[in-house]
Amino acid sequence: MAKVLVIGDLHCPADLTKYRQHCQRIRDKYKTTKTVFIGDIVDAHRWGRWDPHHEADAPPAEYKKTLKRVEWWHKNFPNAYVTIGNHDMRSVKQARTVGIPDNMVKSYADAWGTPSWEWVNNIEIDNVRYFHGEGYSGKFPHFNAAMNSMKSTVMGHIHGVAAVQWFARPGGKYFGMSVGCGVDVDHPYMDYAEKHPTKPMISCGVVIDGSPYVEVLNA
Repeated sequence: MAKVLVIGDLHCPADLTKYRQHCQRIRDKYKTTKTVFIGDIVDAHRWGRWDPHHEADAPPAEYKKTLKRVEWWHKNFPNAYVTIGNHDMRSVKQARTVGIPDNMVKSYADAWGTPSWEWVNNIEIDNVRYFHGEGYSGKFPHFNAAMNSMKSTVMGHIHGVAAVQWFARPGGKYFGMSVGCGVDVDHPYMDYAEKHPTKPMISCGVVIDGSPYVEVLNA
């Protein structure tokens, strides 16, 4: 069975620099053989439907800064799956609102210079389902996602949750895991969450021979 590293939401260029080293350490600690980015690789702040932060860059400048951050991740984790997140989709959704066909929009791999990453809605590895997590919220989104699918499930999306929960049914034992995220809470693009009662859990996940673990960055 595979040894899978699961990297949380990054929201580049608002990814936390020390999260890079954390993910590298966990990869080396477990000697993982596969990598899954759980989605929201990019924040796409300026082309979302919400009002942008007053200090936000213009779209071309944001794109250049984001691309530089994504390039580091692609260079250091060159072979990976990306489960497409709601922020990743912002450019596609904006194009759709004005009637631009999908086949006229760059692929995610082309747009972000990641030719060796496979961008997918979800991926199953060793009977474990990985997806971004859109559609789930609350305290136990991972548990609810696993219960709904009756399949062991790994997700991100909810920045303030990093946890594993198991349950048993006649067909076997299943788990749900939320992997947390790697965002810089002090970045202007994360300002919307300033007054939220929950704060980001800076962590990643691993699934080793079918068993899940959350690795929290404590520093």
